[in-house]
Amino acid sequence: MKTIAVSGASGFIGRWFLKLYGGHYRIVALSRRAVKSRPAAQGNVEYVQTDYSAASLAGILKGCEAFVHLAAKKVEPGGPETFDDYAQNPLLTERLLYACRDCGITNFVNMSSRCVYGPGNRLPFDEGQLVEPINMYGVSKAVGESICEYCNRVYGMKAKSLRLAQVVGGLGGGAFGVFVRNAADGRELNVFGRSKGKRDYIYVKDVCNAIACAIERPEKKGVYNVASGVGVSTMELARAVCAAFGNEGGIRSLPQKLEDESVIFLDTKKARRELSFACEFSLKATLSDMKQMLDYGELKL
Repeated sequence: MKTIAVSGASGFIGRWFLKLYGGHYRIVALSRRAVKSRPAAQGNVEYVQTDYSAASLAGILKGCEAFVHLAAKKVEPGGPETFDDYAQNPLLTERLLYACRDCGITNFVNMSSRCVYGPGNRLPFDEGQLVEPINMYGVSKAVGESICEYCNRVYGMKAKSLRLAQVVGGLGGGAFGVFVRNAADGRELNVFGRSKGKRDYIYVKDVCNAIACAIERPEKKGVYNVASGVGVSTMELARAVCAAFGNEGGIRSLPQKLEDESVIFLDTKKARRELSFACEFSLKATLSDMKQMLDYGELKL
């Protein structure tokens, strides 16, 4: 059984990874915050508080065979942003890579984002295209990828950056979470604009599977799209949510409302070919699974 360290273990993806794969690995779960009560997790999980300093990491990483880097400052919608808002992301990536290098860990799985792609990239977005970040968060992730590539080239590491599509499975902000909450309550779903924009949604359970696939390919390095590969419009999403939840509240089209009409979906062939990863959950299966968790109280409104 491999021993792996996971940064950002208290975050959304981190909690799910511990829950789903704690029985497959011995996991050293890192977090800046003290863990007052252990989240639901399988098997061998050790929770460790760290400030992510070199001294702290040196002791924690001894005996680990791989590192999964989930910790990051996320996008904050609204208002102006600067690189300084997200500078901690690549700085932490660098610190963790060097700590792994010093401990002899070469298998490093880094979370990147669809936000490294932009309107100048052709669809579907693939890893061979030049990055064109759509925001400063995307810039910070692109810099993190470059640091991984540098460490691969200079220090012989095998860092893999997973460019995640829009991760779903929670009930937070964004159209997906809002639609699920409203449908579960039997309320109307509002669709803004002409529903021209499309998003590539990936279920958090598939993301966790992709991370495990990357861990199990210690010889691989580089960037990989982790996505469904399917673009879904807001209207298509609303209809799928209503069907999954039997929502009688229906859908209200508001064409006069402003809509982000950008189209985003990612090419997934490289991850399938090199990491043996493919999504197990379609949009319909994702919504069915979420409904079941809501019904059994595993997901709270």
